[in-house]
Amino acid sequence: MKDTILTKTITAKVQDLDSVKGVVKIAIAGFNNIDSDNEIIASGAFNKTIKENLKRIRHLKDHNFTQLLGLPLEFHQTKDNLIAVSAINKDKQIARDVLTDYLFFAEHSRTIEHSIGFLSFADKTDFDETLNARVFKEVKLLEYSTLSFLGANENTPFLGMKAQDFETMLNYSYSDERLQQIENNINKLNSFFDNKEEPSNTQNNSTEPLIIDTSKEFFKQLKEKL
Repeated sequence: MKDTILTKTITAKVQDLDSVKGVVKIAIAGFNNIDSDNEIIASGAFNKTIKENLKRIRHLKDHNFTQLLGLPLEFHQTKDNLIAVSAINKDKQIARDVLTDYLFFAEHSRTIEHSIGFLSFADKTDFDETLNARVFKEVKLLEYSTLSFLGANENTPFLGMKAQDFETMLNYSYSDERLQQIENNINKLNSFFDNKEEPSNTQNNSTEPLIIDTSKEFFKQLKEKL
């Protein structure tokens, strides 16, 4: 096995939020759990990178280095999670919209997805035959990302929320572009339920390029930086 750049996703509630200062506290990785790839990040895997690499780690949107949201002020490690205290750059519209997302999700006790981009080391990775899983004992954290929940494809409604939830979002301080996205999702969800039709295979598959293209762009950008 070679040293490899990987991503891992976690879904969790916002732990703390100061919307005035633009500081959010979020869980960005889990410890000692076997994921869908049969892989485990061991407790302590981030110790060295937090100590030596803190100032180089970035908070991104969808693993995209051209969409910088902010940077970590500090990290905490609990028994179960790596926690980031992240400063959001409120001078950028995309960052203000994400901060408003955090406020909306926190006030409604909803979870939001984050993902880390990290470098795994061949000589710091074991295979646990009992668990049939690969165990990362040490990794280098490169970035952590807030993942889109509205979707990049405007023709694909986000079916994980109700139209009423999106209508509530219209009361928050989003940009005009973001509000238009929200209204589009409201219209599509209302249309979907009015017609009482199941999403077609084309609709389901239309979300896949977001994941695939985002990952490809992430790996391309990281290769240029390493």
